[in-house]
Amino acid sequence: MTAEPIRMEPPFDERIIWNLPWDDYHSRDWALNPSRMVYGFKSMRHLRYHESDEKPERNKLIGSATHAAVLEPDEFSKRFAVCHCTRRDGIKDYELWKWNNEGKTPINPSEYEESMRIADAVWANKEARELLDGARCECSVFTEDRGVQCRGRVDGLNDTVMFDLKTTADIEPHKFGGWCARLRYVERMACYRRWLRKRGQAVDDAKILAVESSPPHDVVIFPLHDIHLENAESRMVEILDRVKQCSKNDVWPGVGADGPVELYVPNWSMDEDELDYS
Repeated sequence: MTAEPIRMEPPFDERIIWNLPWDDYHSRDWALNPSRMVYGFKSMRHLRYHESDEKPERNKLIGSATHAAVLEPDEFSKRFAVCHCTRRDGIKDYELWKWNNEGKTPINPSEYEESMRIADAVWANKEARELLDGARCECSVFTEDRGVQCRGRVDGLNDTVMFDLKTTADIEPHKFGGWCARLRYVERMACYRRWLRKRGQAVDDAKILAVESSPPHDVVIFPLHDIHLENAESRMVEILDRVKQCSKNDVWPGVGADGPVELYVPNWSMDEDELDYS
């Protein structure tokens, strides 16, 4: 099953919507979002066939629940419900739970408690609290960019400071920086900034508000520098141009589209005589 075709022709949706329900935002698959765009760094075939509504894994589920608890506490009970059902309880009990909690994501008691502990840690941090106090959260932006309908959902804006809340296994700067690079966090933030500015919203600074998902739930704010955002924006614009071209030709090349690909073998796995020191 493929994702919804990306809109490439007018009319384009071009506006900022505050407090758009998550399901409404998520259902608009005809608009390309950064989470899907970053698959283009692997191949355009992966971007084309990426399903944006994948089943949540435990870590993603806790991250989503934490987001709601921190940024939209009034919405938490509308999106999530604690499910005490276990496999021993059988299908009937779970089906009854679903009937009583239609449209809500199930989370078990331990996941709920963990999400609340992480949210409490964020609000207990002075710098995080200053960033969150007075901020407008969950900003959905829709815009045309390079002839492609795009969408993004920014965690928060405090005046002209844009920020994103991230849960992570390790908040140490080098390790978290590695995760940021692998998951393309800076590229995603660059898109948000670009699209908000296109829609007339001033953005002077961008920050990542990171919190560890396991005790002691340390919290750090990482400012993003303009040079990193500008370079990341250029890379994402290239992805948009490739999306436009692939859509026009209806050809979405994979990793091996140009023929055989050299296998990368890390040095640590090689014997001495295999290493090339030239």
